Amino acid sequence: MIRDLIFPYPYIIEKMDEYYKPNLPPVKIREEYRTKISSQKRPSKKKLTILIATFWDYPHIGGLSNYITELSKGLKKQGHKVDVISPNLFPSATVKNLREDITPKLKEFFLRRYGSYDKKILSNSRLLYVYEQMLQKIDLEKYDIFHAQDI
Repeated sequence: MIRDLIFPYPYIIEKMDEYYKPNLPPVKIREEYRTKISSQKRPSKKKLTILIATFWDYPHIGGLSNYITELSKGLKKQGHKVDVISPNLFPSATVKNLREDITPKLKEFFLRRYGSYDKKILSNSRLLYVYEQMLQKIDLEKYDIFHAQDI
């Protein structure tokens, strides 16, 4: 049920609430979406492990893809370990299942909160959810630097 769904993107809902002004309580932040700060300090080292993350498909034809490729090559030449992650690198069957699971819940959430939903907002919220679910399967603690290439 929608009352059991705690929307994981409170900053998005906060802005939507400013526009639509629903008479509802603020959304709650899921524990797993709170920023985790490691208590361990990493020692300074010359060679870094870097994750370049993009919300767009990679590789593809275009400037962003070219930039990521060149950035990755340049960092590797300097001796760093570089990984690139993008949604199209995840298994399509898993992505499909996650989409099918979250779409009705998001629709219900927006319908109850705002009385309607925008297809673009629904689509982007679904993409964020799927991407975050996939990132949870990656050991992010092994990276020294996260470099995000997105809007």
